[in-house]
Amino acid sequence: MRKTFQILKLASSLLRYKIGSPKPIFASYQLNRRCNKRCIFCDGWKLSDSKELDTTEAKKVVTHLAEGGVRILGITGGEPTLRTDLEEIGLHAKSEGMIVAINTNGSLLSLERAKSLTKAFDTIFVSLDGFEETHDSIRGVKGTFRQTMLGISNLLSVRGDCVVGVNFVLTKANVSEFLPLCDYLTT
Repeated sequence: MRKTFQILKLASSLLRYKIGSPKPIFASYQLNRRCNKRCIFCDGWKLSDSKELDTTEAKKVVTHLAEGGVRILGITGGEPTLRTDLEEIGLHAKSEGMIVAINTNGSLLSLERAKSLTKAFDTIFVSLDGFEETHDSIRGVKGTFRQTMLGISNLLSVRGDCVVGVNFVLTKANVSEFLPLCDYLTT
């Protein structure tokens, strides 16, 4: 029933766009800037997060986006799983009728956390930027590849209706590993 409702709301948004009175369909919400990695393509982890919204304020932002017509909400960070209220915010967005996704580096996804996240989100994208040496180098912390692969495994074991995907940030350092990594992940 919920999926049918979401599809109808999305179709309504697309129809408004076609007839010339569009509302935003998608929004990306940077919930925090804190991160447990040191990626070579991002310096967000260097920034202070003193202005991070608390749970109530973050839920108000989600409600405001829903009232504005947003039907698909992508939550990013920094690393959003550093927030202990992430699931609460995701479930709130779902209650507002949104399709909700997160982007995570996947390194903090214990089996228990994977269970709670797959209930709170429709889609979870995990960043994986190559095989072990390359991924660890790009993410700036040794051991990240193994943590991320464990996180993906945990998500896949409990996903239910949640879609689990991989987000690959393509750089000169990893372009040659893209297709081999796709093959590795699908075998």
